[in-house]
Amino acid sequence: IKENIPEIRVLPLQGTYLQWWDCSGLCFQNEVELGNFMKEKALLFLDDGYLFGDISKQFERINIACPRNVLEKAMYRLNRAVQDLRNS
Repeated sequence: IKENIPEIRVLPLQGTYLQWWDCSGLCFQNEVELGNFMKEKALLFLDDGYLFGDISKQFERINIACPRNVLEKAMYRLNRAVQDLRNS
């Protein structure tokens, strides 16, 4: 993500397999737009940050405890969706 999608900042893991992404760099108007983008464009069903409080509204949480090929496919879809967003 750091190399290909600088709009998203990955927070350091805190001893778990749940990773937080700060997606504020994608510049969505609100958390609903962000969640819709992840689900409809990137085809990722993540934990929307707003569920964890106001401070996390522009965040998404992903469970990275999965086979590597599943995670690679997810990152490919995310990268493609962000590229489309940039070009729109």
